[in-house]
Amino acid sequence: MRAHYRSFVVCGDIRSLALPDDLNGEDAGGLPNQSYEAISPIERVRRESFWCRRIARVLIGEATGVAPRWVTLTQRCAECGGPHGQPRALGSNVSWSHSHGRVAVAVSPRPIGVDVELLSRFRPANETLQWLQPSLTGRETRMLLRAGGSPMTMARTWTRKEAAVKIALCTLDSLNCIDVTESHPLRFERTFPEVKRELPWRFETREFDEVVCSIVHDPDQLALFIELNEQSINLGRFVA
Repeated sequence: MRAHYRSFVVCGDIRSLALPDDLNGEDAGGLPNQSYEAISPIERVRRESFWCRRIARVLIGEATGVAPRWVTLTQRCAECGGPHGQPRALGSNVSWSHSHGRVAVAVSPRPIGVDVELLSRFRPANETLQWLQPSLTGRETRMLLRAGGSPMTMARTWTRKEAAVKIALCTLDSLNCIDVTESHPLRFERTFPEVKRELPWRFETREFDEVVCSIVHDPDQLALFIELNEQSINLGRFVA
């Protein structure tokens, strides 16, 4: 993995994953050692965040040769300087997303954004189109109508836009000026001051068992997607 380090994306369901024994690291924070279904909604979000950070450290460790326990993730907002924003560690760019027990983590030497959503969120089609509409370009609206309200098409469109926000290609207020109908090149339908036009960027989308995951990244960085399960926690053996 270290010799061919590009972009790596891990996506899957963490609800049945047992918490590791070594819960004394920076991410633990008193996590309750109960099943995902037995804990509160707030604790579920904390559990998802824990796995995002844990997976990110493992991926960075595999890429750099540093033991994951020595990988420290830092977050600093470029605008306000606060302890949030896109994570980084050892020269690696990190992005993560989590929703209802599913997580996606992306690591790359170049900027990368990731988003994950349950496919069920985009059903029924009519209701989904209503809340998606303000975020769509005219071209995207026509595409979705031609697709007959396909949940997968809507999920791909939304997760790509959210991934673009993660690397500041646009903002939540300017989603309707970035067109994500094609994987590459990125299209801008209108000009907004807050939209960054550094090109090219590439979108990729995968579906894992009713979970949709999209990334946006440098097209020169090959992306490897890994489905998360009990066996892939030790990620090294999955990547040459």
